Amino acid sequence: MSDDEIFLDIDPSKASIRFAPSERLRKFGKEGTPEFAEKLKVHRTFIVNKLVHLTNNFIRGIRENLHCFPPSLARLLRAMYSLMMSSGKAEPKEVHAVCVDAIFTLFICPAMVDPNPVGIIDTPISYIARSNLMQVAQI
Repeated sequence: MSDDEIFLDIDPSKASIRFAPSERLRKFGKEGTPEFAEKLKVHRTFIVNKLVHLTNNFIRGIRENLHCFPPSLARLLRAMYSLMMSSGKAEPKEVHAVCVDAIFTLFICPAMVDPNPVGIIDTPISYIARSNLMQVAQI
């Protein structure tokens, strides 16, 4: 991802505005023309396919590295899960959703968006790469 030179925006309205006007004209043609619409559609398909690929790689990476999950966080989640299940006030599906949300919201997504403070990577991340990481985190 660090080599990407383009923004991988989920929002289709941002697909063309990320380019300077001269670059947009060169890449897509004149706005409002069928050529522009078709080239924008091709670009959008490329972006979506790349995001799907990156997100699938990310999920596969999580699955393959579950053994690295911090034990203290696992204990906290087990305790949270046990408390919610024993209270009888929530369905197992809801308890599962709360635990998954806690892992992603409080641990995985912040580490994705800014991996330097948690020691995942020690090289600087470009603005474009950080934006693309945010897109994968949103997905």
